[in-house]
Amino acid sequence: MEQTASPEAYSWFIRGRALFDFGNFQTTARAITYFEKAVDADPDYAIAWGHLAYAQLSTMQWQPFEFASSAAIPAYEKALALNPRQSEALATQALAIQILDHDWETAGELYQRAIDAEASSNAMQLYAIWYLQNIGQAEKAIQLINVEAEERDPLHAGYKANLALLYLWTGNATAAARKAREALELNPQHQFALAALIDAYVATENYTGVKQILERTPPAMQDHPRIRARVALSYVSQGDYAKAGEIYRELLEIELTRSYQGLPITAQLALSLGEVEKAIDLMEMAVDLNMWNQFWTASLFRKNEAVKDHPRYLAHLRRMRLDDESLAELQRRMSFD
Repeated sequence: MEQTASPEAYSWFIRGRALFDFGNFQTTARAITYFEKAVDADPDYAIAWGHLAYAQLSTMQWQPFEFASSAAIPAYEKALALNPRQSEALATQALAIQILDHDWETAGELYQRAIDAEASSNAMQLYAIWYLQNIGQAEKAIQLINVEAEERDPLHAGYKANLALLYLWTGNATAAARKAREALELNPQHQFALAALIDAYVATENYTGVKQILERTPPAMQDHPRIRARVALSYVSQGDYAKAGEIYRELLEIELTRSYQGLPITAQLALSLGEVEKAIDLMEMAVDLNMWNQFWTASLFRKNEAVKDHPRYLAHLRRMRLDDESLAELQRRMSFD
C-alpha cells in the first residue's frame, strides 16, 4: 500500500493523485483536500506528504508565493524527515530554492536526487519545465517529458501542456498546437494548454483558430491576464495596435494592483508595443514578488532585439543567475546527461 498500513490513508492518497493536475485550480484544491485527509489518517505517510507539498506549491500559480510556500515547505520537510529520498518532496524543495534563492546548482542536485530516488513523473516534469528549459537545455527537457513522463501517463493533460510550451520555446509551433489540443481534449479547463494553443496559432498566423478556441472557452478563463495578454498579442500580429493597446492598459492596471500572475506575458505585450522600460519594470516585479513565472523572462526575451543587450535586462538575468556567465559556470559544475 505504498508506505502505509492504513486503507483509509491509501484511498484518500490515490484519489488525490488521480485528480491532481496543476493547470486547474478547482481540481488542485480538491486534490489537496484528499492528500490532507491521507496524512490525517496516517501522519507517517511520506509519499502523501510529498504529493501534498507538490500540490500546495503549485497553487502559487493562482495566489502569492508566500501563501503557497507557507503550506508547501512544512509538508516537504515532513516528507523528507520520514523518507529523505521522497521524490515529490525533493523536487518541490528544489523549485522553492530556485524561486527564493536562485541557487540553480543546489536545485539541480535535488532534482537529480528526486529522479534517481523514485523516477517520479512529477519530479521529471518539474525538472524539465522549471529547470532544464530555463538553463538552455530545452531539448533534454522535451525528451524527459516525452519519452518518460508522458509515456507513463498518456492521459495526463499537464504533461501534454508542458510539452506544448517546450515545443513553442524551441520553435516547433506545429507540434505545440498538437500537444495543446490533446491536453484540452483531456481537460478543457486547462489554462496552460489553452495559453500554449493560442501562442501556437499566433506563431503560425492561424487567427481563425484563435477566434474559434476562444469561442469555446468559458468567460472566466478568457478574462485571466495570461489569456487576455495572448489575445492582445494576436492583435499585434495582425497589426491591430489599437485593440492590443486597449487590452494592455487594462492588464497594467490589473497586474500592478492585484493579480501579478501574468507579469511575463504582459511584459511580452509591452515589448511588442514598444514599451521597453515598462516591460523591464514588469520583469523586475516578478522577481521582487517571488513569482513562479519569473524565469520565463529569460526564455522569452533572451534573443529579443529590444532588450537582449539592455543594461537593465542583463542585470535582471544576473539577479536570477540566468545570465550567460552564470549559466556557463553551472554547465561546468554540473552534468545533465
